[in-house]
Amino acid sequence: MKKYFLMACLCGLTCCAVSAAELSKNGEYVLTDFGDTANAKAAQETMNKACQWIIDNGGGILIVPPAVTAPLEIRNTCQKNREGGPAVTIYDMRKGYETCYLPTVGQLNSDGAGWAGQHLNRLINMKGHGLPFSGCYQMHTSYNAVIRGAASNAGAPNLYNFENYTWDGHERPLKYVIAPGALAYDIGDAWKDVVNGIVNQNDPRTLRVVPNSDRDTEFGFAAEDPIEQAIGADPSIPVPVRVRCFNGLPDTMEAAGVDLINNGKVAMHSGIAISSGCSNRDDLNKRKDRKAPWITALTVGSVTENAVVFGADVTNSALLFSQINAHEQPIKWKHDKGETSLIVDPKSGDMSIKGSSLTVAAAKGLNGISGTNVAANNLRQINGTVPAGAKTLTVKFEHPEADIQYAILTKCSWITRDAVAEKTTDGFTVIFETPAPSKGGTIDWFLVR
Repeated sequence: MKKYFLMACLCGLTCCAVSAAELSKNGEYVLTDFGDTANAKAAQETMNKACQWIIDNGGGILIVPPAVTAPLEIRNTCQKNREGGPAVTIYDMRKGYETCYLPTVGQLNSDGAGWAGQHLNRLINMKGHGLPFSGCYQMHTSYNAVIRGAASNAGAPNLYNFENYTWDGHERPLKYVIAPGALAYDIGDAWKDVVNGIVNQNDPRTLRVVPNSDRDTEFGFAAEDPIEQAIGADPSIPVPVRVRCFNGLPDTMEAAGVDLINNGKVAMHSGIAISSGCSNRDDLNKRKDRKAPWITALTVGSVTENAVVFGADVTNSALLFSQINAHEQPIKWKHDKGETSLIVDPKSGDMSIKGSSLTVAAAKGLNGISGTNVAANNLRQINGTVPAGAKTLTVKFEHPEADIQYAILTKCSWITRDAVAEKTTDGFTVIFETPAPSKGGTIDWFLVR
């Protein structure tokens, strides 16, 4: 890609080496074509020269190949124009994988998406119909599967089935012997890429363990031995996507680690969708580890000013608990004495608090108070009219009660003893020892179940 030639200086006998890089047709260049990379100093000088040459010729991509073995520390700061302009994107291939160093500013995209060092842009504008099934045309897809080779010496063995552990008050004798040193070193032929983590009878099940002193004894592994889980160091599962921020200045634009913006004219179903092939917890016993596909769907493990902010209107609900499988979806708070749960019964819709009492400064709009599982439909009446000379009064409820298992407290406006003589689901009758005065009176009553 690069040509060297000698130019004789007219003013003397000195000759100098001058490089001339060929302008790439696709905008890609290789660092080694720009000069010496034998040591760190030479490689850095060649890097600086290459970046400047590429910018002077309209920008492009610079590849650092595995052949560059010098300890070159890459910092892509060669773009000096704060308003964009030509830039260089550097791809470092020396470590056996691709590391991308984006330009400082990048280019201002013509579609109004703003400044960016890298863009994924696709337009679907096809005639007719018949596109593949939904999910077949993502902008970007990552596949991450741990099969073998990821075990760490720092890992601890964990049983798939938590019920196989023994703890205080829970003894679980196992039907097999776990011998020290019986480490699994290869599960590659006991693995199958299946959806939902459900294991079928005909799936591959060949497991290889490290030989130990128990081989060929009654304690050694033999063909057809039932194995719940071979004990060994659990793997450290790679993270498919990780974003690390190392900003050194405060922000003026409320930037986000991940920013989702819908500038379209129609709705999208979800900003972030977390799913699996299992939505009913009754099916968890079919999974290999008997656990939910996601232990935690969203974890906030940092101090935040606000963990969740609803900064705009919602048309239906801020939080929606569907409870589609008739299972409770409680909200829980942990404390020194245990935990407190806020629960809504999936069938009746009744809301309850379990684990502690409820303290409120004031309450209003109550229709009734009940200390049982049956709700009260009436609460009280203030200044109910009692006719002059009345010795009894029948009160009719605004809403019928479920039964007569309720208590009535009464208070008259004149001095008398009274008693509730009869209770029905529609009301009650109270009698007065002293009749109501000549001008009539009033009565207050309060109902509680």
